[in-house]
Amino acid sequence: MAAWKPALAVWNTALGEVQGSNERHVEGLDLPRLPPASPCVPRAADMAAWRRIADLQLEKVLTGYDDLLVRGVSASNAAEQAILEFQTWVDRSLAALPTERAMTMLGARTVRDERARWRGLGQKSAVESAADPSALDRFLRLYLGMAHEAAARGFASLLTAP
Repeated sequence: MAAWKPALAVWNTALGEVQGSNERHVEGLDLPRLPPASPCVPRAADMAAWRRIADLQLEKVLTGYDDLLVRGVSASNAAEQAILEFQTWVDRSLAALPTERAMTMLGARTVRDERARWRGLGQKSAVESAADPSALDRFLRLYLGMAHEAAARGFASLLTAP
């Protein structure tokens, strides 16, 4: 089981509670294990440095979201902008890390489906942010955790543009 599946379960439970939904389970993608010595697995120090920068970027995006709200932009529009900004940053920053070709190992359809699933979760959180501004924060933190886990296991290409 992928290490980020529990995070997805927490996210989906929180989202379901906000939406009043009984559906609380999201399937996650099981990533194959690569040997730690694989050239596709980033060094722990590189991942730690990336995560420090990613945490700062997340705070910058959340500050920008708050700024948009203060300027009168609707919560869902501001959330959509924040999600796009953060996902674009993650995509570009992970492109510099060593990675296994996810499309080759997992299949192009699996990679497309996983990316689409995360886009869908982002869209749901953007819509929910109108009623619950913390929905955006929860989604972005889960997305960051998933991105970190995928990259640390050698699958940064799962999130980077083809």
